[in-house]
Amino acid sequence: MIRLRALPALLTALFLAGCVTTQQPAGQISASGHAVPEATSKPAAPLEAAPAVKPKDAELAERNSRIARLKATTTEALVGMQEPAVAALLGYPRFVREEALARVWQYNAGECVLDLFLYPAITTPADYEVVHVEARHRKIIAPVSLQDCFGGLVQTQVSALMTQG
Repeated sequence: MIRLRALPALLTALFLAGCVTTQQPAGQISASGHAVPEATSKPAAPLEAAPAVKPKDAELAERNSRIARLKATTTEALVGMQEPAVAALLGYPRFVREEALARVWQYNAGECVLDLFLYPAITTPADYEVVHVEARHRKIIAPVSLQDCFGGLVQTQVSALMTQG
């Protein structure tokens, strides 16, 4: 029992012993028979600090970049996008419906719902990609323009981004 109590102290001593280095004084002969040279190196110059990026500026640049990507995206461009790219562009959906092989991401855009149908990618089945985009009215059975619904979603996202910060 006494030996177990001494074990942490022994391990600590062994660990610290590995940190100790020995250096021969300059001008003497080392154990390998070579002369130890005089220290001629200068201390390293302090590293120059990179220009500081203000977090506010970085956040503003990211927000503006996301707004530009949102405004430039079409529903046709969504087809083929994988989940991470869709989430980076539109944010995560309000609702995800899991089906046998599909995932349906649902985004609310005013009076309509934008449904993105994602299936396993052919090249990498572990990754899901958008294969179809559909729009529907939230409350009634009525035709909804896919472009108008997506435009409403983009406008909602842009407005939300503009009010941040």
